[in-house]
Amino acid sequence: MSSKIEDLLANGEEIQKRANPSIMDSSFVKGYVISALLIIGTVGLTMAPFDLGFNKLYFLGLLVVPLGLIVKSEVQRRFIKYYITSQQVIERRGILNQTTESTMYENITDVKLSKAINERIFDVGDIKVNTAGHDGATIRLRGLKDPENYKRVIENNINTAEGSPAPGQNQGMGTNGFDNNSGGDLGGGLDDSGLDDDFDDDFGL
Repeated sequence: MSSKIEDLLANGEEIQKRANPSIMDSSFVKGYVISALLIIGTVGLTMAPFDLGFNKLYFLGLLVVPLGLIVKSEVQRRFIKYYITSQQVIERRGILNQTTESTMYENITDVKLSKAINERIFDVGDIKVNTAGHDGATIRLRGLKDPENYKRVIENNINTAEGSPAPGQNQGMGTNGFDNNSGGDLGGGLDDSGLDDDFDDDFGL
Protein backbone atom coordinates (compact mmCIF):
# COMPACT_ATOMS: atom_id res chain seq x y z
CA MET A 1 0.00 0.00 0.00
CA SER A 2 1.42 3.37 -1.01
CA SER A 3 2.04 5.92 1.71
CA LYS A 4 0.96 9.53 1.65
CA ILE A 5 3.67 12.09 1.11
CA GLU A 6 2.81 13.60 4.48
CA ASP A 7 4.02 10.39 6.13
CA LEU A 8 7.56 11.16 4.94
CA LEU A 9 7.68 14.67 6.39
CA ALA A 10 9.21 15.65 9.71
CA ASN A 11 7.27 17.44 12.41
CA GLY A 12 6.74 21.04 11.40
CA GLU A 13 7.81 20.43 7.80
CA GLU A 14 5.50 22.13 5.32
CA ILE A 15 4.80 21.49 1.64
CA GLN A 16 5.41 24.78 -0.15
CA LYS A 17 4.96 23.63 -3.75
CA ARG A 18 3.56 20.53 -5.44
CA ALA A 19 3.35 19.87 -9.18
CA ASN A 20 3.14 17.38 -12.02
CA PRO A 21 5.00 17.69 -15.31
CA SER A 22 3.14 19.98 -17.67
CA ILE A 23 1.41 18.51 -20.70
CA MET A 24 3.76 20.74 -22.74
CA ASP A 25 6.87 19.04 -21.36
CA SER A 26 9.10 17.86 -24.22
CA SER A 27 9.07 14.25 -23.07
CA PHE A 28 5.26 14.13 -23.32
CA VAL A 29 4.20 16.64 -25.96
CA LYS A 30 5.91 14.71 -28.79
CA GLY A 31 3.85 11.62 -28.02
CA TYR A 32 0.65 13.67 -27.91
CA VAL A 33 1.40 15.33 -31.24
CA ILE A 34 2.20 12.03 -32.97
CA SER A 35 -0.95 10.43 -31.55
CA ALA A 36 -3.07 13.40 -32.67
CA LEU A 37 -1.66 13.19 -36.20
CA LEU A 38 -2.43 9.46 -36.35
CA ILE A 39 -6.00 10.12 -35.23
CA ILE A 40 -6.48 12.90 -37.78
CA GLY A 41 -4.99 10.76 -40.56
CA THR A 42 -7.14 7.75 -39.69
CA VAL A 43 -10.37 9.76 -39.53
CA GLY A 44 -9.41 11.55 -42.74
CA LEU A 45 -9.05 8.24 -44.61
CA THR A 46 -12.48 7.07 -43.49
CA MET A 47 -13.99 10.30 -44.88
CA ALA A 48 -11.97 10.30 -48.12
CA PRO A 49 -14.11 10.65 -51.29
CA PHE A 50 -12.19 7.91 -53.13
CA ASP A 51 -12.66 4.15 -52.87
CA LEU A 52 -9.92 2.19 -51.09
CA GLY A 53 -11.32 -1.20 -52.18
CA PHE A 54 -12.53 -2.20 -48.71
CA ASN A 55 -14.70 -0.88 -45.93
CA LYS A 56 -13.19 2.35 -44.66
CA LEU A 57 -14.68 1.80 -41.23
CA TYR A 58 -11.96 -0.79 -40.64
CA PHE A 59 -9.59 2.12 -40.27
CA LEU A 60 -11.44 3.24 -37.16
CA GLY A 61 -10.05 0.18 -35.39
CA LEU A 62 -6.60 1.69 -35.80
CA LEU A 63 -7.63 4.52 -33.48
CA VAL A 64 -6.98 2.16 -30.58
CA VAL A 65 -3.23 2.63 -31.01
CA PRO A 66 -2.96 6.45 -30.77
CA LEU A 67 -5.68 6.65 -28.14
CA GLY A 68 -3.85 4.04 -26.09
CA LEU A 69 -0.61 6.03 -26.37
CA ILE A 70 -2.36 9.18 -25.15
CA VAL A 71 -3.92 7.40 -22.19
CA LYS A 72 -0.61 5.77 -21.25
CA SER A 73 1.31 9.05 -21.43
CA GLU A 74 -1.31 10.92 -19.44
CA VAL A 75 -1.39 8.31 -16.68
CA GLN A 76 2.41 8.38 -16.44
CA ARG A 77 2.44 12.18 -16.34
CA ARG A 78 -0.14 12.41 -13.57
CA PHE A 79 1.69 9.89 -11.40
CA ILE A 80 4.95 11.83 -11.47
CA LYS A 81 4.76 14.25 -8.59
CA TYR A 82 7.18 16.85 -7.29
CA TYR A 83 7.13 18.36 -3.83
CA ILE A 84 9.12 21.30 -2.51
CA THR A 85 8.95 21.42 1.25
CA SER A 86 10.53 23.64 3.85
CA GLN A 87 13.30 21.04 4.35
CA GLN A 88 13.74 19.01 1.14
CA VAL A 89 12.94 18.42 -2.53
CA ILE A 90 11.00 15.22 -3.28
CA GLU A 91 10.28 13.35 -6.51
CA ARG A 92 7.75 10.51 -6.49
CA ARG A 93 6.95 8.20 -9.42
CA GLY A 94 4.66 5.23 -9.95
CA ILE A 95 1.10 4.09 -9.37
CA LEU A 96 1.24 0.90 -7.31
CA ASN A 97 4.99 0.49 -7.00
CA GLN A 98 6.18 3.97 -6.08
CA THR A 99 9.73 5.26 -6.17
CA THR A 100 10.57 8.26 -4.01
CA GLU A 101 13.78 10.28 -4.17
CA SER A 102 14.55 13.26 -1.99
CA THR A 103 17.39 15.50 -0.91
CA MET A 104 17.78 17.92 1.97
CA TYR A 105 18.67 21.50 1.15
CA GLU A 106 22.00 21.37 2.98
CA ASN A 107 23.11 18.61 0.54
CA ILE A 108 22.30 20.56 -2.62
CA THR A 109 25.35 21.91 -4.46
CA ASP A 110 23.64 23.77 -7.32
CA VAL A 111 20.30 24.29 -9.05
CA LYS A 112 20.08 24.61 -12.85
CA LEU A 113 17.16 25.66 -15.04
CA SER A 114 16.82 24.59 -18.68
CA LYS A 115 14.16 25.08 -21.35
CA ALA A 116 13.78 23.44 -24.73
CA ILE A 117 12.81 25.62 -27.69
CA ASN A 118 9.18 24.49 -27.69
CA GLU A 119 8.98 24.83 -23.91
CA ARG A 120 9.94 28.51 -23.98
CA ILE A 121 6.72 29.33 -25.81
CA PHE A 122 4.63 27.95 -22.95
CA ASP A 123 6.97 29.01 -20.11
CA VAL A 124 7.79 25.41 -19.20
CA GLY A 125 11.19 24.14 -18.10
CA ASP A 126 13.23 21.59 -16.16
CA ILE A 127 15.01 22.15 -12.86
CA LYS A 128 18.07 20.01 -12.18
CA VAL A 129 19.02 19.70 -8.52
CA ASN A 130 22.57 18.41 -8.00
CA THR A 131 23.57 17.06 -4.61
CA ALA A 132 26.79 16.36 -2.76
CA GLY A 133 28.03 12.82 -2.22
CA HIS A 134 30.02 10.11 -3.90
CA ASP A 135 27.16 9.05 -6.16
CA GLY A 136 26.50 12.54 -7.51
CA ALA A 137 22.77 12.08 -7.09
CA THR A 138 20.53 14.32 -9.15
CA ILE A 139 16.83 15.09 -8.96
CA ARG A 140 15.30 16.50 -12.12
CA LEU A 141 11.95 18.25 -11.92
CA ARG A 142 10.67 18.06 -15.49
CA GLY A 143 8.08 20.16 -17.25
CA LEU A 144 7.36 22.70 -14.55
CA LYS A 145 5.08 25.59 -15.42
CA ASP A 146 6.75 28.90 -14.45
CA PRO A 147 10.00 27.10 -13.49
CA GLU A 148 11.70 30.33 -12.36
CA ASN A 149 9.30 30.48 -9.43
CA TYR A 150 10.19 26.95 -8.31
CA LYS A 151 13.90 27.64 -8.69
CA ARG A 152 13.59 30.77 -6.56
CA VAL A 153 11.78 28.90 -3.77
CA ILE A 154 14.44 26.15 -3.74
CA GLU A 155 17.31 28.65 -3.64
CA ASN A 156 15.67 30.61 -0.81
CA ASN A 157 15.30 27.39 1.17
CA ILE A 158 18.96 26.53 0.53
CA ASN A 159 20.01 29.92 1.89
CA THR A 160 17.83 29.41 4.94
CA ALA A 161 19.32 25.95 5.54
CA GLU A 162 22.82 27.41 5.35
CA GLY A 163 21.93 30.00 7.98
CA SER A 164 22.15 33.04 5.75
CA PRO A 165 20.91 36.23 7.45
CA ALA A 166 17.59 37.67 6.50
CA PRO A 167 17.68 40.64 4.11
CA GLY A 168 18.72 43.82 5.95
CA GLN A 169 19.97 41.95 9.00
CA ASN A 170 23.47 42.92 10.23
CA GLN A 171 25.23 39.97 11.81
CA GLY A 172 27.72 42.23 13.58
CA MET A 173 25.10 44.25 15.47
CA GLY A 174 23.25 43.12 18.55
CA THR A 175 19.64 43.86 19.39
CA ASN A 176 20.75 46.90 21.46
CA GLY A 177 22.41 48.45 18.42
CA PHE A 178 25.99 47.79 19.62
CA ASP A 179 28.59 45.69 17.87
CA ASN A 180 28.55 42.20 19.39
CA ASN A 181 32.12 41.62 18.28
CA SER A 182 33.45 44.27 20.65
CA GLY A 183 32.90 42.09 23.73
CA GLY A 184 32.36 43.67 27.15
CA ASP A 185 34.32 46.83 26.37
CA LEU A 186 32.07 49.27 24.58
CA GLY A 187 34.98 51.37 23.34
CA GLY A 188 36.39 54.70 24.49
CA GLY A 189 37.42 53.24 27.87
CA LEU A 190 33.83 52.55 28.93
CA ASP A 191 32.77 49.23 30.43
CA ASP A 192 29.25 47.79 30.39
CA SER A 193 28.21 49.98 33.33
CA GLY A 194 28.86 53.09 31.28
CA LEU A 195 31.62 54.35 33.70
CA ASP A 196 35.14 55.22 32.65
CA ASP A 197 37.62 52.57 33.88
CA ASP A 198 40.25 55.25 34.67
CA PHE A 199 37.74 57.13 36.77
CA ASP A 200 37.13 53.98 38.85
CA ASP A 201 40.85 53.52 39.51
CA ASP A 202 41.36 57.12 40.66
CA PHE A 203 38.68 56.91 43.30
CA GLY A 204 39.34 53.32 44.36
CA LEU A 205 36.10 51.99 42.90
